[in-house]
Amino acid sequence: MSALAQAAADLKQWQAAFDALIDQALPVLAQLGLRQQSSELEKQLRQLANLQQDWQHRQAQLKSLETAYLQSAQPERQQLKLKLLQAYADMLVQLPPLPSQLATPPSA
Repeated sequence: MSALAQAAADLKQWQAAFDALIDQALPVLAQLGLRQQSSELEKQLRQLANLQQDWQHRQAQLKSLETAYLQSAQPERQQLKLKLLQAYADMLVQLPPLPSQLATPPSA
């Protein structure tokens, strides 16, 4: 066999071995991508759970102020009304921006 024919045969063997390595690596890479995506989704879920807890706490505070306002005597109402409005304003200012990934529905 000539040197050129041997080189061509060697090249074909290397290409076949390289193709086999790629074929073996693709499922592993896909699995790693799914793990990373899953990890990112879990992180977002934890963030959402923390936000939900925070908002539930704020909602309870506002409800307490509303109840106190409705049960108070007339002179106290103005002061409680101002506190309530300030609490609402503070809550609105502290609203976190909605992550862009949550603002749009996921594609199927």
